[in-house]
Amino acid sequence: MEFRVTAPIRPTNFQKTLYGDILTEHILVELVTIPWLDALSQKPGIVVVRDPLFLGGNDRQDIPIVVAEKLLGWSIEIRYFDAKGLHLSLGNIST
Repeated sequence: MEFRVTAPIRPTNFQKTLYGDILTEHILVELVTIPWLDALSQKPGIVVVRDPLFLGGNDRQDIPIVVAEKLLGWSIEIRYFDAKGLHLSLGNIST
């Protein structure tokens, strides 16, 4: 098990203007996900996230990032977007 500590990310007004609507995705992918995955000594086979904005990390590294969403009836849908933006359903898992 690995533990990582990071300082809060506080975008400047310039960065907010420069990145606009994609600022949150930029922070989640470029400043959090990619450095975190690169720093791990033991690489996971897959990364499961709740927020689809993390999926941009699939274009920047080799570890698959998938979204798990809770649907009606306590079902979880796993979605994966590859570098070409294709939606590949990996199936449903009942909980």
